[in-house]
Amino acid sequence: MTGGWGLAIDLGTCCVTAATRYDGEVAVLPLDPGRGDHSIPALVLVDGDELVVGREIVDQVTRFPERIIRSPRHLLWADTALYVEGRWIDPVDPVAALLRVVSAAARHRFPDEPDSTFLTYPARWDEPAQRRLREAAHRAGLGEVVLLPEPIAAARWYATRKPSTRGAVVAVYDLGGGSFDTAALRRTETGFELAGAAGGLDEVGGEEFDRALLHVVQRHARLIDPDAAAKIWDAADRPAVMTQYRWAVEAREAKKTLSRRNPCLVGGEPPFSPGIQVTPDEFEEAIGLAVRRTVTELGRTIRAAGLVMDELDAVYLTGGSSAIPLVSQTIAGRLQDWVAVEIAADPKHAVVLGALTDVPPPDDGARPARPWRQRVAGRPTAPALSGSSLFTGTDQGRLYAFDLATGGRRWQTCGYAPITGAAATEELVVIGDTDGRVSAYSSATGDRRWWRQLDGPLATGPRVHGEHVYVAFEQSGLHCLALADGATTWQCRAAQAKGSPPTVADGLVYLGGRKGMLFAVAGRQPEWRVRLSSAPVAGPIEVTGSMIFAATEDGQLHAVPRHGLGGVRWQQPAGVSPGTGPRYHRGRVYAATGDGRIAVFDAENGRPEPMLRAGAPVTALVPHGDALYVAAGSALSVASVADGTVRRVHGIDWPVEAAPAFAGGFVFLCGTGGQVAAVRLESARSGDDDR
Repeated sequence: MTGGWGLAIDLGTCCVTAATRYDGEVAVLPLDPGRGDHSIPALVLVDGDELVVGREIVDQVTRFPERIIRSPRHLLWADTALYVEGRWIDPVDPVAALLRVVSAAARHRFPDEPDSTFLTYPARWDEPAQRRLREAAHRAGLGEVVLLPEPIAAARWYATRKPSTRGAVVAVYDLGGGSFDTAALRRTETGFELAGAAGGLDEVGGEEFDRALLHVVQRHARLIDPDAAAKIWDAADRPAVMTQYRWAVEAREAKKTLSRRNPCLVGGEPPFSPGIQVTPDEFEEAIGLAVRRTVTELGRTIRAAGLVMDELDAVYLTGGSSAIPLVSQTIAGRLQDWVAVEIAADPKHAVVLGALTDVPPPDDGARPARPWRQRVAGRPTAPALSGSSLFTGTDQGRLYAFDLATGGRRWQTCGYAPITGAAATEELVVIGDTDGRVSAYSSATGDRRWWRQLDGPLATGPRVHGEHVYVAFEQSGLHCLALADGATTWQCRAAQAKGSPPTVADGLVYLGGRKGMLFAVAGRQPEWRVRLSSAPVAGPIEVTGSMIFAATEDGQLHAVPRHGLGGVRWQQPAGVSPGTGPRYHRGRVYAATGDGRIAVFDAENGRPEPMLRAGAPVTALVPHGDALYVAAGSALSVASVADGTVRRVHGIDWPVEAAPAFAGGFVFLCGTGGQVAAVRLESARSGDDDR
């Protein structure tokens, strides 16, 4: 085989992976084909004057722990020499030893020199660390190499699977075996660039999850047989150490089973035969705090780049541990489903494959290139966006799909009753109607996939989260349906709602009840409930990381701790307009009043702040970026959260009642007279000053 090939190496904290490109095809390189492994451990054994690497040294970890160098890439960042077996080890040499083995595996398949060699590295590394990585490549005989930040490599891989537009902002969430890294990126003409400083947590990763799971196993073992458990976990003799190691290996493998929501057995030695059972719920509880810390760090990184969460086009997951379902669920809960969370089939290899991937040009046709306006028959619901389409239903029972870029109509359906709302995914758009019917249609063709007749009328639209659809009724309560076929998963009759749609976050469904109750539901019975008022909860509720905000029909605004303990934290007689609901934005809560103003409160203590003037009764209020988009009367206005300036949007002279949606630098609107439109955000923010 001659020339024309490329090599990429991802030196991870716990393992090393590689990929090759030949004849336009990018593929993972098997580094231990005899065992069918695509990676080798990031371990180096000091054996006299030799540095030994490969999967065969894993068994030496418990025999010669003092001779093992773990996670050699950390040595490059810290520039730390090690004293092992009576000699000092240059921090570059262990990395060079790993790279040398990868190079040999690649040369076994491609004898000639590669056309290009890429090495990926954490975006937090400084120039000295990068120089040491280049030196390691030189000592390994790799020749000239190209260094590529890991988040940019991952984004390149995802860009080949789902087009992105020029200027789009994405975040990369990289949860590996021994560390966590995150970065905000901006799409350019040729690829991606860092939008700000990268972030991360060095101590969080799959190894911490292994220890947390093993701690659960230990706890069960001590309850089953305290004496036998003590002989394993409290001893330091060789049999005990070997047993600890075997159980640790089993726990690491058990993560895969638990991630598929199946219980598993760990540690089958007597008297614990056939093993100690661990459930998925126990595993998620054990790692929950660590996962939440990573999501908090993701948010911090985005804010440090001068961005807010809802400005992201997507969050790309990479690293083997990101495949744990709790990760994507927690991120989606924090983002409240406003931002797509994307995960590759094998996130562990997204970085190394992306390093060799040619980035397609920005797909500017997937987002609006110009403003547009269309009409529908009847009063439309709030726009639902997915991929390159906008969906809206009407009170005449029709469902429409429009091209997001041009406004061209893709398809429409004729339903049976007025549609109350739509929720869209990449494959399905789900609607509810006033007859109590929930239906799902193909996003691409408009063909109906399934429908369910429930107890009507349905006052609000459905909410889609993960693999489920949630709908709330005044009499029969909250229903959870399977997104795939509409089958009922569970029904909570106690959670009866009048005009408050469900909100999903961190595995709980939050709902405002018709008798003034606030519910948190995860199944047939509420996890908790708090009474807010004798009046029904009106409009959407707002769920943040620590608080829940809800308005009741008597005009009161209520704040309740996220966990529900302690009841109402504070309440204010805000005169909230029925049906609009409060909105949280950057430490403040905004609520539309019946007299055409916007009340502003400190989210933590409820202290009132100066009101904003909308000029007419507000029917929708949506924060985006550094502004509030306010539908009031026959106008859409933009209110600055910094100075209170309210500007009217040019070209909108018809009533807007439904909440607008945002994508690709545009705001999408549905008017009560059947108008559907796309307006540039820049023009929306440069209208007439109404203050």
